[in-house]
This record gives sequence, C-alpha cells and structure tokens, in this order.
Amino acid sequence: MLPTQPTLNLGWVLLIAGLALAAVAVVLLALLARKKKRQEAPAEEEPASAPQPPADTQEEPPTPQGFTEPYTPGYVTLDGVDEEDAAVLMAITADRLGAAPEDLCFRSIRRVGPELSGVTDQEAAVLMAVTAYKTGQTPETLDFKSIRLVEE
Repeated sequence: MLPTQPTLNLGWVLLIAGLALAAVAVVLLALLARKKKRQEAPAEEEPASAPQPPADTQEEPPTPQGFTEPYTPGYVTLDGVDEEDAAVLMAITADRLGAAPEDLCFRSIRRVGPELSGVTDQEAAVLMAVTAYKTGQTPETLDFKSIRLVEE
C-alpha cells in the first residue's frame, strides 16, 4: 500500500484566506485610526497656544465663597486666633500635607471650639481630656458646645 498524501481541501483554503483577509482589515483599521488621531491632535493644541493677555490686565483672584470682607492674596483673616497659634496651625498643616508652608494659601483661620465662660483655655483642655478619659472616648469624638464656670 502506498502512503496517502495529505490533500488540501477547499474548506482549509477558504479558512486561511478568510483569516488573511481579517488580518489585513485589522491593519487597515489601525492605520486609519492613527491617521485620524494625527489630524485631531493639531486642533486640540490650538487653544493652548492662544496668546495670553499681558500680566497687568489679568483679573484679581475671585473671592472665596462665604467671605464678606474683601480677600487680599498673601493675608490671612484671623478670627479668635492669635498670630502665634495661627503660625503653629499653618506649620502643622504644611507638615501633614508634606508641602512647604509658602506653597499653601490660607485665607482665614477661625477658632472652632466650645465657648468658654470663666475658664481659661488650659483649664478647658484639662476638662475635655478628663471627660474623654472618664467616658472612654477619644477627645476628637466629643463635641463641647460651651464650658462655663458655675459659681454657687
């Protein structure tokens, strides 16, 4: 018996031709997409290259929402905080953010805490710490509206 040679039937020929056609179509679509992307790129760059107005005609920065007094860049409005405490708060904020203090812009710093009546700041801090300790809470989870000295 003679060994039979493999025959290439019509089904295999059509399958290979179809795959080749699909590969050519994918390559053509990729080339068309690249060409279209190149044509759109200059249109996107044009607005960026528009001439900028001279520095002396630029607008003032907008006033932040919630501010009634005029905002002046480089100045901080202090409300219930002295300059030394404000400087410490700015340094802590810059440190926690990992940024240089001169890179940050503080518009206002106001005291947020309980209203004190007849009690110093240090006494109020001790009272808040003792209350947190006695209740088993952290001081950050407690909210004091006011601390007043009641005399009998």
